[in-house]
Amino acid sequence: RSSAINALNPDVILIGGSTEAASSVPATFAAYVKGMSDFFVQLNAPRKVVLGSTTMRTAGQEAARCVNSHLTTVTACNTVYNGANPLDPTVLLLRRDQQVASSSNARLVPLLSLTCTPSTKTKPFALCPPVVNHKIVYTDQSHLSSAYVTYVTPVFRSLVNSALTP
Repeated sequence: RSSAINALNPDVILIGGSTEAASSVPATFAAYVKGMSDFFVQLNAPRKVVLGSTTMRTAGQEAARCVNSHLTTVTACNTVYNGANPLDPTVLLLRRDQQVASSSNARLVPLLSLTCTPSTKTKPFALCPPVVNHKIVYTDQSHLSSAYVTYVTPVFRSLVNSALTP
């Protein structure tokens, strides 16, 4: 409830998106954006941050299972994020996160760089490896492993601190 959160007088509120595939369905997408935006607008914190989604892997791309099957060729488990494809599940999630941030006067912290190589308008494809520095990135389709989260914490902290700087 927003009243309970507001009673705490927070300086900052961070909100994370869900990577549920259902949120990429148009009717659910709109309902998610409206519901999250309506809730976030009710919160009185002076600074609001939306944590953007990371990549979404399909069941056939589950990192741990794939790596276990390709121990000597882990790169066979790489996925590709196609920023030029409007139907790419990650593109939909990122657009959804942008809309929530924009409609609720919040800053967006894009987290895609934590799981994929950078992509640009001129190079919209990004490689998303299942293992980085000997750490498995995902435990399933959408949950980052605790070892990987610990590894990227300094980068995450820097991204959030940048969003909190006026």
